[in-house]
Amino acid sequence: MTTTLIIIKILFIPVFYNLLIPFKRPNLDNYFSPNQTYSSKAEGIMQTAIKQDGNKVYCELKFELYAIGPTEHLHINLDESVTIFNGVPTTKLGDKISKLNPADRLNFNKEIHHRMYNETNEEVNLRSQNEEDYITVEFAYSLAQTYPMMKPSGGLALNMFAKICVLDNLFDSVILGPPPVIFTVIKKIVKPYARLFGVTPYDDKLKPKK
Repeated sequence: MTTTLIIIKILFIPVFYNLLIPFKRPNLDNYFSPNQTYSSKAEGIMQTAIKQDGNKVYCELKFELYAIGPTEHLHINLDESVTIFNGVPTTKLGDKISKLNPADRLNFNKEIHHRMYNETNEEVNLRSQNEEDYITVEFAYSLAQTYPMMKPSGGLALNMFAKICVLDNLFDSVILGPPPVIFTVIKKIVKPYARLFGVTPYDDKLKPKK
């Protein structure tokens, strides 16, 4: 009986905490302004905001020399598109590996695993050129909050995983591994426990700066 009570407390106290003190969504209205940057040193990439239009954020993306880029992942709701301005990035879309050139268009459709990296000794620059070349402000915000936690070897560090769970649906990215529905369920389960241990969806020190 005592063991059962302990298990019930472990399972339900965080759930009640989550219900009584619900997640406070950050105010993302006009969150990004032109020339603000946020970067992942581990992956060798930096994003610079061009503008925010409602919930759409338009960016420039820089890949350093030999940048490994993000680990293979997919987005549940987000289609990605961008134009190559200079350099020769390598992309992996599903099982297909390709090299792109300046003026080429890059399109990563949602629900398809992909990644991009730089195998050259020249910088690669990409830019939102068309109206559809945006990421949601929620996802851009989540990247700014998690970029400093990225591991050079890929995968998820424990602190980053906890942060992603607390960000919940704001973070629209699933690394290669468990099916997205399983990953979503795991986030929902871990989220209240992460909050109990002080993990917050907002860290003002990580707000993009010019």
